[in-house]
Amino acid sequence: MSTHSVLLPAMLLALLPLPAIAQTPALQRGTPTAFETRNTGDSFEQEADLDRRKKARKKAKPKTVTYTSVTDLRIWKGANGAILSAQLLTFEHTTPSPGTLMPLIRDGKVRLFIHGAKQVSEISIDTLSTADQHFIQDLDAARQAATNPPAEN
Repeated sequence: MSTHSVLLPAMLLALLPLPAIAQTPALQRGTPTAFETRNTGDSFEQEADLDRRKKARKKAKPKTVTYTSVTDLRIWKGANGAILSAQLLTFEHTTPSPGTLMPLIRDGKVRLFIHGAKQVSEISIDTLSTADQHFIQDLDAARQAATNPPAEN
């Protein structure tokens, strides 16, 4: 068989118009009019609780909290010998007035922002070492003296 006799039928098939075959997705006709409903809880109480949480999320507003750091990041030692790296923060006033200092010690507690923590911790000043207790008390006294200078005669 010659090469020409094999190519001739192939060329004739190439010239014939054949329908294209392709797969197309079946189209849905119309828009759905009903949806399936399903229960998200086992009882009515769980559904009511879910509704309360949804409403609470809608009412919640972002809250901005500003902390004032008094010290840089430093090593604090506990009375039990444990150490931690933290910054000393002030407590905020409920009704701040101009010229008043925010306290460092409130109800025997200090506020520390512990390095690596996501929130501020309030700890009893008695849980700190004696040296750190004196440091905080001296710092508080120096801050008070700086804002309230002694009267000159």
